[in-house]
Amino acid sequence: MITNQAQVTFTFGQEHDPHTTETNKVITNVVNSKICVQKKADKACVGLCNQLKYFLCVANTCPVDVINVVIKDPLSDDVCFVKDSVCIDGEHVRGADITKGITIKQIKANEFFTITFMVFVKKKPLSGFIENAAYLTFECHSACTCGCSKGQAVSNVVQVAVKSCDLTLINQVDKLIANKGDYITYTGRVTNTGSFKDE
Repeated sequence: MITNQAQVTFTFGQEHDPHTTETNKVITNVVNSKICVQKKADKACVGLCNQLKYFLCVANTCPVDVINVVIKDPLSDDVCFVKDSVCIDGEHVRGADITKGITIKQIKANEFFTITFMVFVKKKPLSGFIENAAYLTFECHSACTCGCSKGQAVSNVVQVAVKSCDLTLINQVDKLIANKGDYITYTGRVTNTGSFKDE
């Protein structure tokens, strides 16, 4: 809280004795609106057509409650959100979609919670990595009723490698010309030049 009061010294008319007067006190409440968003994934690398789980840990380190919180995670075109996969502190939230935004009415001072959701990896990015971050917007009221201020927080960027199989198939035959009663042997060769090795 910042308190400010000014003083004015003046002389009036023919008087040489100074007079002093003070203004009213003005109080400005300083709110450190700090919301932290940490993001992580359950895997460092994932294969195509597999699911990936993301975790968002949201903490309100402000000395005041925040309200009208909207958390959003715009996903890349390489993945798609798995419907009805959102959980908040382990509680399933039916119909919630992190890509469209999840609204939370209030986060109390020094409160934290975790949001989890799933994505499906539908294609390999050109870079070979899925990268994205979440963000949230919020409002908070100051303790001295100085109005409502708005804030925004952005998570760290999470990078997950996408592994893929790039297969080359070659079929060979031991005879190009055969007589009736000959045995023909076919040999198939599969080569994986991708980053995801068959075990």
